[in-house]
Amino acid sequence: MKRFLSVFAPVLITSVFSISALAQEIEYPDSFNEPMGLFDSAMGDFHFPISSSNEQAQAYFDQGFQLMYAFAKNDAARSFQAAHFADPECGICFWGEAWAWGSYLNGAMSTAEAPRAYLAMQQA
Repeated sequence: MKRFLSVFAPVLITSVFSISALAQEIEYPDSFNEPMGLFDSAMGDFHFPISSSNEQAQAYFDQGFQLMYAFAKNDAARSFQAAHFADPECGICFWGEAWAWGSYLNGAMSTAEAPRAYLAMQQA
């Protein structure tokens, strides 16, 4: 057991510090510098109720959800980000952004997306 701990403890400590270092150097795609439009009618009727009373946060969350089903990960992440900008207390909006950066049916999470997903999970 002592041998296991002597090997495992340094690995765990290194991992924790590596992850925190990554979180400080996160880069987003250029499209994240532009405001995200709200496509209120183009995507059809969809509503997933969240606890936020902010209508704009709800609208962007619904849009992000629909964009995930359309495999538009970057735009979905931008929508979820717009939702949590509208309501910074909306934990599920951060969850949505983490979901958008994660792996999906057509591909795995990239190396660039992992720290973004991790940061969003930490904020949720």
